[in-house]
Amino acid sequence: MKIEENKKRTDSTLEYMITLEPNELTRDFNEIYKIYSKDVEIKGFRAGKAPKLMIIEKLGSNFLSSKLLDHSLQKSYSEITKNNKIKAVAQPKISITKWVFDAFSESSENNILEFKLEIAVFPECQLKDYKKLKIEKKLFDQVTVTDREVETVIEQLQKQRARYNPVSRASKIDDMLEINFTGKIKGVPQEKMTSSNHPLVLGSKSMVPGFEDNLIGLKKGAKKEFKISFPKDYYSPELREQKVDFEVEILEVKEVILTKVDDKFASNFGHGKIDNLKKAIRKSIKNEKEEQNKQKIEAEIINNLLKKFKISISPIMLEEEQRRLLEQMKERVGKQGLGFENYLKMSGKNEAELVKDFEKQAQQNIEVGLLLGEIARQEKIVGKPEEIGRKTLDKLIDLAKKNSL
Repeated sequence: MKIEENKKRTDSTLEYMITLEPNELTRDFNEIYKIYSKDVEIKGFRAGKAPKLMIIEKLGSNFLSSKLLDHSLQKSYSEITKNNKIKAVAQPKISITKWVFDAFSESSENNILEFKLEIAVFPECQLKDYKKLKIEKKLFDQVTVTDREVETVIEQLQKQRARYNPVSRASKIDDMLEINFTGKIKGVPQEKMTSSNHPLVLGSKSMVPGFEDNLIGLKKGAKKEFKISFPKDYYSPELREQKVDFEVEILEVKEVILTKVDDKFASNFGHGKIDNLKKAIRKSIKNEKEEQNKQKIEAEIINNLLKKFKISISPIMLEEEQRRLLEQMKERVGKQGLGFENYLKMSGKNEAELVKDFEKQAQQNIEVGLLLGEIARQEKIVGKPEEIGRKTLDKLIDLAKKNSL
């Protein structure tokens, strides 16, 4: 095997030009032939014992050549990575430049395989002074919970236990409507945006922005058509910036009758006294705020350190992460019942363009992973793979807190 390395690559990618000579292809072909010939049955011979040319003809020259190509490529890749102690971080990229092989003339001097092999490896990481990390001091301030925040939750619980009585007046905020609606994109009804006898509390913000506003002031029996432009940050990627025409019919308008807030009310939520319920709510809000604050601290730390983190990521590694993100999106779209092909039509993009859209996110994902990995290495943090990231972030939070206070 002839190997020529391109030493000019500086993007965390090893590049080789590989040539397999006729005798090497013959050797590999015999390995492949042995695997696929043993069960071949030809009249007059035991399985796998017919003359070689007859078995090759039965299996097919193209079939065996294809299997030989796969075998030789994988074998060459394994040998190169093993002999050079290469730790690849993504699937290799292989570009065949010359491929000639005749299974009926396996020893021909014309047989040859030439290909370019590109292997992504861990980039050299340069990170200095991370132990001097500082972030905004106020992020470490003790969180507080106001009485108003507790009362807001109580009001939400009241609405959960509320009764609704039908009224003949026009609808207003806090009323519950029962509606039929259909959403269309370019005149085509969308199953995910069509519902019958759908309950909707005005002001709940449970629908796309603007939808509920269009239903204020309507009475039972009213019908209305309106257009909504979905926001660019809508949670479902396939609906972002889509223009949807809605048709809505009001089947019922009901006003809310709130439950009295007392000990009986508290017992509905597992607390015998209203004061105990309020204490539990206060604690829950505090825990939620602390978790949100922790996420802000982590984001600030990561953003701060990434500015000092110098790496060169292999294009192969980047593309693999982009593909992984695309597969995740396909899975989400599938769960929503839309179908990936329909999503492509709605977005007006092809698969290659979507992969390109993921470039920035993929770059950030890799940088964050390598950053935490490098700090874990320097700090000698060990554990299961899923634990190391968490331990490293906790270490960084302690450092930032110590340096910022």
